[in-house]
Amino acid sequence: MLDHQKEASGAAELYVADTALLAAGAATLRTVRREHAQLTSAFVAVTKGAATAETLEQAGAVHRKLTELEQLFADNIEELQALICSGSHSAKAV
Repeated sequence: MLDHQKEASGAAELYVADTALLAAGAATLRTVRREHAQLTSAFVAVTKGAATAETLEQAGAVHRKLTELEQLFADNIEELQALICSGSHSAKAV
């Protein structure tokens, strides 16, 4: 009986942790999408202006920031996948 209680408690803790992880991932995704939209708008506005050295530098900065955000998003996806896979292996072991 005690073993079943421990398993149930462990499963509940895992569920809470997974739920918190998914909520954090969703919040990060919303932030990345919002920043991506803002930067895309800025990029379009900058590139529509006169092609001076300053506007080209601004466009380059926007492009670098978009690239950083894309990498952050990709890294977060990989981390979530690794955590989900390790969690499913742990659940199978129980």
